[in-house]
Amino acid sequence: MGRHLQLFFGGGLGDVIYHVYEGGKYLLLEQMDVDDRATVYLSCSNPFAREIFDYHPKATQIEVRNHHWWPWEVDEEMRAKYQIPQRWEIPIYEGVHGETNFRHSPTDQEKLDLLEGKPYIVIAATAGTPDRSIPLPMVSMLVQDLTDLGYWTVLVGRTYERQGRNEIRLGSESLKEKPHTWDLVDKLTVPGTINLVKKAQGLVTAHSALVMLTNLIRPQPETLLLTTHAVYQRHLLPRDRWGEIIYSERTTFAASEEPYHDSERKVLTYLEKMWRHYVLLGGPPKFKYRFPES
Repeated sequence: MGRHLQLFFGGGLGDVIYHVYEGGKYLLLEQMDVDDRATVYLSCSNPFAREIFDYHPKATQIEVRNHHWWPWEVDEEMRAKYQIPQRWEIPIYEGVHGETNFRHSPTDQEKLDLLEGKPYIVIAATAGTPDRSIPLPMVSMLVQDLTDLGYWTVLVGRTYERQGRNEIRLGSESLKEKPHTWDLVDKLTVPGTINLVKKAQGLVTAHSALVMLTNLIRPQPETLLLTTHAVYQRHLLPRDRWGEIIYSERTTFAASEEPYHDSERKVLTYLEKMWRHYVLLGGPPKFKYRFPES
């Protein structure tokens, strides 16, 4: 009789990715013996977090129990309700650290193969709640600007109900079908999206989960996080625990709502970084803006 591993991950999708990746739990599960088994308990606001384990190399040995997110104050009560071991009842496992390759679905691979060799930017415009998503006109502008630079732009996201959120897709009123733009919303699993971002030249997002991911991978893609003034003031300016996890010198932070203040300058700074990167890739040195003084 082998071991029975018990792992609990709570919070948003970014928290799950961070602790699975940085905590060495993916490789820990990968190194299970044939007689071992694992139970993974999830308390996550994103219902698709379980896909990290559904496509794991040892998926047949892993039972995933997927639950909605609950706040810390009722943690003991909710664990008892769903028959989940309490915090002190789950052993602390030493993580296994090294090159972590998230396994994705065969249909993911088909789509990733079509982007092989193409310079592309991932755009994840919809956040976990609708108030933090990037406004559609700004998405349309960024798609146009990045394709003008010579990049492919790839829209990603998943549809699920949370406070009326809606994914931004091609074909929307001000986001028409465009050359070198690919809509992969609802067409990639979570590990498929992770592997898409790992090979991207850049990322534009309102979703902190992918920013947390870019801080873990190398080489780290240039990232533009568009968020609200409230989120910036609450987390990024004081650099609290959440802000510290997503902060990086390779991430440009800008406001996604009016008043924009210096957002335009910051967006142009990001576009200039991507222009310089494209030139290094051998692309034509073209850009239609006058860059802000450094």
